[in-house]
Amino acid sequence: MGRKRSSKGFQWVREDQADDARAPVARTTHREIRAADERIMQIALDLLARTEKERSELEIPPVMLDALADDARLQGEPRNRHRRRIKSLLRSLDDLDALVEAMKRETEGERRSRELERWRTRLLNGTDEDLQAFVLAYPSADRSTLRTLVRAAGREDAAGQKARKKLFSTLKGAWTPA
Repeated sequence: MGRKRSSKGFQWVREDQADDARAPVARTTHREIRAADERIMQIALDLLARTEKERSELEIPPVMLDALADDARLQGEPRNRHRRRIKSLLRSLDDLDALVEAMKRETEGERRSRELERWRTRLLNGTDEDLQAFVLAYPSADRSTLRTLVRAAGREDAAGQKARKKLFSTLKGAWTPA
């Protein structure tokens, strides 16, 4: 009896070569292709969620900026087709990872603003223990100034609105990453 066929069918092997002479070919699976496509689509959606001013601060080619600006006026299938075009423009970028890193750096400022907003809400709705927690977390904060601003911000009139803004700017001034 002869040699059993491999699952790839019959393959000629020269006598001076070993049976395992052919190296396996590295291929990209369909799952990997879809994952890369979904990653690019997520980047495109993140770019579309930003304002034009935020997009212009990133290092994006003008063609891409124009395509991102055109997306807002489209609906339905034309929008889907246009988003596929945006994905192809993203694929053609030389350094997509640098763009992603720039977008992450920008979100650090947003994260800081959200944290400050949470502290302001916590101070307005909380007790002196919350004020103490903020002063412990950020030692450069002035306790008496914060207490005065928190009391003033609790009012519902125009002075309270002004005090809430001043409280936020005071928190921002005291904020240093721990």
